[in-house]
Amino acid sequence: VSDAAFTIHTENETKRKAEIKKKQREKKLLKQKQQREKEKLEKETREEVLRQQALADQERVKEEQIKIANVINNANNNIRHEKTTEAEAQNKRRQQQARDNAEKVAAVAAREALGGASKLMQQQQQQQQQQQQTVKKTNK
Repeated sequence: VSDAAFTIHTENETKRKAEIKKKQREKKLLKQKQQREKEKLEKETREEVLRQQALADQERVKEEQIKIANVINNANNNIRHEKTTEAEAQNKRRQQQARDNAEKVAAVAAREALGGASKLMQQQQQQQQQQQQTVKKTNK
């Protein structure tokens, strides 16, 4: 009788331990699944934040480009309407310097505001240089 009772007790104990291990395994798998879902959500949130920042950066670049284009256009309009006397030639030089300074200030402000948008800024600077060369050729 004692052997049979011991066998039943051993079987019950084995079943109980197996059930505990099964529950621990299920609990561990659930925690892993929850962690993966949490990480996925965090990644999606980071990506959305970066996308929104990129859109905001692009908008700021556009605004800065418009400001710079307006400065250049205003300076170009002023230069076209000037006469060629020595005093007016000196004014042209001053306006050119003011335009150069305004472009530098705007470019610095844009770079500072846009830290991560350097590629767009390089394109903008190339456009400015091309416009300056066109203005210089026009003035000659």
